[in-house]
Amino acid sequence: VEARNLPAEITAGGRTVGVRMPNHPLALELLRRFRGPIATTSANRSGEEPATSAQAVREQVGNFVDLILEGGDTFTKVASTVLDLSVSPPQIRRHGGVPENLLMQCLEE
Repeated sequence: VEARNLPAEITAGGRTVGVRMPNHPLALELLRRFRGPIATTSANRSGEEPATSAQAVREQVGNFVDLILEGGDTFTKVASTVLDLSVSPPQIRRHGGVPENLLMQCLEE
């Protein structure tokens, strides 16, 4: 997503920003109550295994964050799928929990 009018703290000075859509009841309820997006970091350090539990998050980034929500383990044990919409045609930058065929089907609609 193009990062027009977003602060540098969110974009790291770049032209694009990553957007995540969770599929977990606690995260979805948090978004509903905030009534909008929340700027946050990943729950794991770059290059590390996905953090799929609060304990794994504590081990990887606990010293760098003020709050970790405990909502149980994630439904999948793989990293997020990363789809780059800043290029045409869109490209998958990292395969993850959302299958490629499902993404492509959504893009065609």
